Amino acid sequence: MSLRPRPVTATVTKPKWMEPQVFRPRSLSLDSGGSTASLTSVLDHDSYISPSPSDDEEDWTYDKENCGRSAENEVKGDNNKEHCIDRKAPERKLAEYDESTYTEVTESENSPEGKLSPWEKWLISKTKSERKSRKQKVLEKKEQKQKQEEEKLTKEKDKEKIEENRRKWLAEKQERAKLRRKMEHQRVKMEERLKTEQERDIAEKAEKEFKKWKVEKKKAEREKEQKERQKQQEKEQKQVEKQKKAEDKYKEWCLKAANRPKSVPNSFGYTSGKLTGVKVRKWREECSGT
Repeated sequence: MSLRPRPVTATVTKPKWMEPQVFRPRSLSLDSGGSTASLTSVLDHDSYISPSPSDDEEDWTYDKENCGRSAENEVKGDNNKEHCIDRKAPERKLAEYDESTYTEVTESENSPEGKLSPWEKWLISKTKSERKSRKQKVLEKKEQKQKQEEEKLTKEKDKEKIEENRRKWLAEKQERAKLRRKMEHQRVKMEERLKTEQERDIAEKAEKEFKKWKVEKKKAEREKEQKERQKQQEKEQKQVEKQKKAEDKYKEWCLKAANRPKSVPNSFGYTSGKLTGVKVRKWREECSGT
């Protein structure tokens, strides 16, 4: 028994999407020989794929130029067995098939020998309604998108307007605050100036009152001194007059006493313990001025 591994052979098979698609020609004849193959030929076709709702917006809007290229590639593929691989080939084939079917049916309607069956009429009507509904959905989505963009633009404009109003309000608020601070500063300065003027007026008035009081006080002092001097003079004058009057009275009494008759002294010596004679003689000498 050999220890060498057996060779592994692999058969390369092409996937289905690489296989050439063969389109069977559709018979325009209504003579089906008693079978319903002509009615179900569209449903049995490989290119017929039911569209999903999500593909209505993107997949059914195709480019005519690409469709033309796809058709040319399919024709070349039938002759040379080469095909163009495309991601959206089934949808485009379905659209091409619908268009070709619609063209064939229209030609058959216009042809003198073409009479459509009720099923074919229903199929044409259904295709038209589906196309119309797809177009309507695309238009509605387009209008909805446009409306959303307009709403977004309106919201942005409203937002800008609100921001502008906010900036304007802030500017006005700052201006009012600045004006209020300015007015407050002016008010404080005015109050300080008024207070300074009042204090100056009070000081001037107090100075005037003080000067007036000093003048009045000096005047009162002078009047008081004058009165005191006058009283002193009157007192001195009264004292002088009183002394003069007393001296006059004394002199008058002395004159009267000199002219009075002399009494004879009793004795010289002490009478009742007093010296009588000497005193009388001395008194008389003083009165006579000797």
